[in-house]
Order: sequence, then C-alpha cells, then structure tokens
Amino acid sequence: MEQAISVREMTIDDVDSVIEIYDRVYNSKYISFGELAAGLAIKSGVHFERAENALEIFREEVVGLVSKSEAENSEVKQFVGIVDNVIAGFALANLETTKAGHIECWLNDLGVLSDYRRRRIGSQLVDKVIEWGTKHNAKYFLLESGIDNELAHRLFEKKDFHPLAVVFYREA
Repeated sequence: MEQAISVREMTIDDVDSVIEIYDRVYNSKYISFGELAAGLAIKSGVHFERAENALEIFREEVVGLVSKSEAENSEVKQFVGIVDNVIAGFALANLETTKAGHIECWLNDLGVLSDYRRRRIGSQLVDKVIEWGTKHNAKYFLLESGIDNELAHRLFEKKDFHPLAVVFYREA
C-alpha cells in the first residue's frame, strides 16, 4: 500500500533530520557550482569531493534560512517531505528580484533519502516550491544541478524545467 506523503514548511526541530538526509544523499558526482561557491565541495586532484566541514556549513545555512523564513513575507522558504512520521526529503528555495525587476524563484537544494525515492516525495517538494514561488509572483523558476545527476534531471524535466545554460569551471 502506498504511504501518504505530506509536505510542510521546515521548522528548526527538523534541522537534524535534514542534515542527516544531506549527509546520506551527498554524491560527489552531483557537484554543481553552488556547492563549490558555498564551500560544501572542494577540488581534489581531478575530482570534486565534499569539503571536510560541509555538514557544519550546511547546518549553519539551514538554521539561518529557517530563522529567516519565519518572517511573513520572507524571500526564503524550506520544506520537508514526510512519510509515516519520517522526514524523508527536503527542499530549500529563495526568491530574488533581478535588475530587470522580475522575481525569480530558485530551488537551491533538494534531497530525498534513497529508501524513499520513486515515491513522489521529490515531485511533491518541487510542486510546493513552485506553488510558493507562484504565490510570490515568480516569473520563472531556476535550479542548478550537477551534470551527472540524471535521476534528478528526469524529475526536473517532468516538472517542465529544461536546461538553460552550462557552467564551465576552471581553476585560477
């Protein structure tokens, strides 16, 4: 029998579960520019890997976002996906106003525990971000994903996202 999924706003009490999900789903093949810029990943030889202090950096980011999102018209929002009282996934999002005056909604991070994948948790989390962004007049939705993150890419394409650009990287 399919288990009911609920999606709600993340609270400070959810942070430990979200950090655990991030720790368990991290895959160095999925590194995007965002992880490098945030200090969550480093270059190691010809490969990228998680930075030694990535969990601490991510925890600090999530705690700050949850605190900031408590304001009524906050430009950030985080959600958790729950199955049988287990937090099985999360999504982090924010709104930005461009120089042209458009509001864009960014899906900054999405994670679902591997035991819960293919149960529509990720799909429902993305839907919640889109619903939130739409409510706040987002003109479009953006996300960044590591080039080898094919499972996530299929989800995003089902949600009508499509590739817009390729980010090239070179060390100084």
